[in-house]
Amino acid sequence: MANRTDDEIQWIISKAQEMNAPSSSVEWLDHLDEYNGTFKRNVQATSLARIFRKYKNYNASDDFVVDKLKQHRNMQTRNSKIVKENRIILDTELTRDTFLQTFEDLLKKSPIRYHPKTTLNRSKTKIDRIVVGHISDTHIGVDIDPEELGGVNCYSYIEEARRHAFFFKQLAEYKVQYRKQTELVIFLNGDLVQGVIHDQEDAAEMTTQFARALNIYVQGITYVAQFYNKVRVVCTTGNHGRFMHKSNKGRVVSKKWDGFHTMLYIGIRAALRGYKNVSIEIPVTPYASVDILGHHFFVVHGDTVLSVGNVSKSINMSSIAAQVNDINSALDRKVRVLLVGHVHKATYQTLDNGTDLVINGCLSGTDPFAQSIGILHNHPIQQMFECTREHAVGDIRFVRLKQADKDKKLDKIIKPLYGKF
Repeated sequence: MANRTDDEIQWIISKAQEMNAPSSSVEWLDHLDEYNGTFKRNVQATSLARIFRKYKNYNASDDFVVDKLKQHRNMQTRNSKIVKENRIILDTELTRDTFLQTFEDLLKKSPIRYHPKTTLNRSKTKIDRIVVGHISDTHIGVDIDPEELGGVNCYSYIEEARRHAFFFKQLAEYKVQYRKQTELVIFLNGDLVQGVIHDQEDAAEMTTQFARALNIYVQGITYVAQFYNKVRVVCTTGNHGRFMHKSNKGRVVSKKWDGFHTMLYIGIRAALRGYKNVSIEIPVTPYASVDILGHHFFVVHGDTVLSVGNVSKSINMSSIAAQVNDINSALDRKVRVLLVGHVHKATYQTLDNGTDLVINGCLSGTDPFAQSIGILHNHPIQQMFECTREHAVGDIRFVRLKQADKDKKLDKIIKPLYGKF
């Protein structure tokens, strides 16, 4: 991010104060042309929001600067990484009871927008089709600055909402001619939030990440619930939602459910309690093992339990098949469909043992970390497919989401959450 002048910083702070007024609904986008014209810049609206977060407590007085220099010197003499990490994480550690109370207070303070409840079709129509939505690696709150990526990708509270809205719209409109015989299953397969496992400065605050994710999934799920007689949501955890205050800060091998993802899922379940045609399943296991129309689905994020390797370079089919065979033996089941996320590379393969391997892409797109290791392409993708009694994976679609970024009509499906919460 380029250096900003005092005039620019003061201009942004003054505009932010206008937007925070209770009667104002102005967004950063509305001030973009004025800013670029006044200061001869060429930035995106998300950059203005990032600048404000960085300089919102800006103070150029001599005493303030000297004090900050002293603080910086003191920090250099300590083991800053451990101290900072412990301070941030311990401050955010919550028990389940306090989390639920916080969630209820949040609902009262900032009510979430819901789509209308549907009238259930209680006919005895035989269900012979399931639409499956595979959602993973959405990294809500990562806040990708397009300037840093040369304009290749922009991912803020606006883009993350619109890309989700586009995907939920695809689920709602999929093969409506068979709707009476069709139900919807959504797998929330981990890494839905950016979390705090990387640099703290590169993401929104954890409370904001949670609020934005809750806002998106409550709106998205209640939207599709208008179009299906039954919506089943099955949840798994990922690696980005882990708590960093624990002694093991790497891959979680025990109590993986104890993290930000499960807190989010509990919040979604509580928020949708009144929707009788929606069920939320939150397993304690680090995977989900479910049956759909006689086919057994094994759903795992992919950072633990099972490894598919770096599928961007090569796919070791025999290794993956061997791992599936071990799962079959342990669970005394035949895994028909294996759903995996984590590696950010969408693909569909059939293993030699007959298992369909479905690996999801990511919704957030390329980011500074990917850029640092030479990954510059940007193809945000999520998956959906049809399951019938004859075909575990039938008509499969890789939904490309970049086209949603500028479509303001999608805000009617999921209204972006501006602000902290």
